[in-house]
Amino acid sequence: MKEQFGPWAVVTGASSGIGEEFAHQLASMGLNLVLVARNDVLLKELADLLQQKHNVDTKVVKLDLSDPGFLPVLRDVTDPLDIGLVVSNAGFATMGAVLSVPVASLQQNLALNASAHLALAHHFGERLLARDSGGILLVGSTTGLQATPYAGNYAGAKAYVHGLGQAMNYELRKTGVHVSVLVPGPTRTDAITTKTDFELDRLPAPLMSTEKLVNIGLKGLRKNKPLVVAGAPNRMVDWMNRKLFGHKGGRMMLGMMMERVAPPNRTVAGRQS
Repeated sequence: MKEQFGPWAVVTGASSGIGEEFAHQLASMGLNLVLVARNDVLLKELADLLQQKHNVDTKVVKLDLSDPGFLPVLRDVTDPLDIGLVVSNAGFATMGAVLSVPVASLQQNLALNASAHLALAHHFGERLLARDSGGILLVGSTTGLQATPYAGNYAGAKAYVHGLGQAMNYELRKTGVHVSVLVPGPTRTDAITTKTDFELDRLPAPLMSTEKLVNIGLKGLRKNKPLVVAGAPNRMVDWMNRKLFGHKGGRMMLGMMMERVAPPNRTVAGRQS
């Protein structure tokens, strides 16, 4: 990894969950890290740990990637560095029927889950193209493979990420720049296991460990796979939606599954009652 994508990597959403695991695995491979998230306390703790454990250099950048003006701050830190890898992982979902969530919250989520990926991919893509090597890994979601009721805004944003990454993979296929989209399903993170409104851990799907997920994603990037759907169960569901149920059937199936874990105040009927 260091020879192919080093010496520096940027990881967004690095303070916890999937992003934190990316930081651990990349540091274990010898890559220096720029760690980006809103919680600088957790980032500094992680940076200190990685420096001590793996003898790598780290830089901490406190940023809210839903802020459209985030890029100049990140550029100030990264412009002097030889960035060879970008893991665009930061994301957040406000679950519920579209009309049960304030539009301002949906717009903020859309900026984080879609626009931030575009800004990072475009800026660092130009830099990697100039050095004719490197990698961009965008983190999508299985919700983006199929319209998902009660996660419509998040699913739409992730579908955009899927399309963006796969298009860039083709456009850069004759260069030394790899672009892959990692597509996680339910993953054992605090975002799922401690969520109190939507009980996502009750969905009929096994929770994948962050360690396994990140390993799959990095392997896919090294092979320059455009779309990496992580895990056999997720690939099976994707195949069933596309080949057996179709878009309408898949939407109905996911809608019924999500209704079982949705609190009444996050359904349109519940909000109106």
